[in-house]
Amino acid sequence: MISLGKFAEAELETVSNLMYVISPSERLNEGLSVQVVDGVRTWSATTAFGQAMVKGEKAVFVGRHTLWPRLVREAEILCNSDDECEIFVDGVKARLVSKSGISEMDVASCASTLKEFDGDNKSTAQLTDQALGHIISFGSNEPMAYFSEGELDAVPKVSTLVFSEGMLGIRSAFNEVRCKTVYTRQKAEVNGPKGEFSVNRVILRRLVPILDSPSATPVTVSADIENGGFLQIEGFGWKILLPRVNIGAGRYHEELIDRLRRASIEFVEGNDSRICVRLNEQNIVLDLLDGRWPVVRCTIELVTGVERTHDLLREIDQQNEGRVGTKYFMRDDVVSACVDVRCDEMEHIKEQLQSLVSDSDLLGSYLASLGIVGDELTLSL
Repeated sequence: MISLGKFAEAELETVSNLMYVISPSERLNEGLSVQVVDGVRTWSATTAFGQAMVKGEKAVFVGRHTLWPRLVREAEILCNSDDECEIFVDGVKARLVSKSGISEMDVASCASTLKEFDGDNKSTAQLTDQALGHIISFGSNEPMAYFSEGELDAVPKVSTLVFSEGMLGIRSAFNEVRCKTVYTRQKAEVNGPKGEFSVNRVILRRLVPILDSPSATPVTVSADIENGGFLQIEGFGWKILLPRVNIGAGRYHEELIDRLRRASIEFVEGNDSRICVRLNEQNIVLDLLDGRWPVVRCTIELVTGVERTHDLLREIDQQNEGRVGTKYFMRDDVVSACVDVRCDEMEHIKEQLQSLVSDSDLLGSYLASLGIVGDELTLSL
């Protein structure tokens, strides 16, 4: 068996804490990979919630080996009791040996890789871990109030980091539960473009225990505000990358795509984030829009190249008076039908789209009765 070396509690505690932030899943075969990089034992993990890396002690073993988080946590606990422990691997099993006993688990088969920071136009903020921990703790904290089950689910899990002149700040909004926005900032050495970068508020808050050190240690927060996909936080011997999240209605883009796939609805994504779906031989354009609440605006262009006449506008107005949900409108020489679906009610998106198609066919009959004939519509993205 190969020895990965002897471990002290401090290294394993840092590894466990960072892995708690990004939550590797055993069901998804996500483990903690360990290898020797430049003579130093180096840990890494990648999940949907982020990427993490920890540099440990000097080591000399060969290869990259992936352990389950439970075994690493057990090693941390044993080190706390027995001062140190040793981990062995043989390609199939990992064995944890301490003064008090032996623990074993299979090794994971899906190794993670070390990721580099993405982006060319980097903004950085240097401050102490205590200062960063403070603004994360206050800036991501939930309002002090009683909330019924599910109320907080309506609040976007978003915190926005603000790079400004001489300060790094964090802002989180709770408008959906009628509570105030919090914005806190601390002095920092800020370089590069000023601006904002949003991440998952819940995942960000998990960093607080890691930043609660007795001494003020420097940390660096980095992001490519314009084009970057990750926010990087780097401390002494560790770094973590948190994925960028969309704000406003844009944060529902992935959920919308997932619901369309599950409903077996044919769709095409455009370069401008618009989505064109094909349902019942109709093309429907979906746009995510911000308003009093985020909505998916679903639009069918019924006919193009028509003249704006009094009879046509009166017919559209009469239809809107008696119609619930679907609305009709005319822009330039195009008559369209649309319905707004709230982003927090997208579980019935297919039914809403089918209703829009039916209502569009209905208005088409009225337009034909008025003798209105336009261009045949071919919609594509």
